[in-house]
Amino acid sequence: MKAVFLILLVQLFSFTSFSQGFEFYRIYDLVTFSGDDISGTVFDTTASADGSEVTVRFGMINRTGELQRWRIQRRRLMHAEGTLDKIFYSGSGGSISFSYGDVSPEDLFTPDVDLFSKFVNDGDSIKMACIFTMGEIKECSYYRYYIIDDFDVRLDSVDVNFCEFGLSINEPSALAITAYPNPTAAIIHLNYPAEFNLNARVQITDLAGEIVLSTPLMQELNLSTFASGLYILTILDNESLVPLFTEKIAIE
Repeated sequence: MKAVFLILLVQLFSFTSFSQGFEFYRIYDLVTFSGDDISGTVFDTTASADGSEVTVRFGMINRTGELQRWRIQRRRLMHAEGTLDKIFYSGSGGSISFSYGDVSPEDLFTPDVDLFSKFVNDGDSIKMACIFTMGEIKECSYYRYYIIDDFDVRLDSVDVNFCEFGLSINEPSALAITAYPNPTAAIIHLNYPAEFNLNARVQITDLAGEIVLSTPLMQELNLSTFASGLYILTILDNESLVPLFTEKIAIE
């Protein structure tokens, strides 16, 4: 019993220490990491006009100060029938790819720990390509990509919203949505367009993907009962459940 308790403490300490030690970046030219750290946020992309594959590339950097062993886990949160996705990731030790047949049938795709882990030194990175093909149903599919360790603990994540070419995607910057203060000890304030009051809701999940709060949209959320750690706050359209805004929040 003591041994089990010790293992749990080690995993909890590792999650608390490392969850803020990872960074996600977009990659546009196969090499260069671009812009700011986008971990805990959502990236919007559309299907190509000619129906060909669409590739979104990310780079993940280890900032924990320690050698890490990583895998990529994909969770499908919303699915347009017929849409397919696959994953390719690479690091200093070589590359790994998973086909449409491997990934697409699963709502939660988790590579085998012994075959598909990669060791990443502090300051080093791995690169991931998320590849999509739109099906006959012209709707959006929504995916979350986690960095996980050998114990399947989710250390960080980034989301991809993949929609039909020409379908309107709401950009958070255009919608002028903000969540503050972040980090917070208890209260999160939300600023958003007035028309959202009747048409949206707010959802908060932990890094394990469990929903810990789902409520009609409001300007103030009291999170004082939440355990300290990192969470994903999402504002969703009430009818389509399409994410309108996603941000990682830290509770102290």
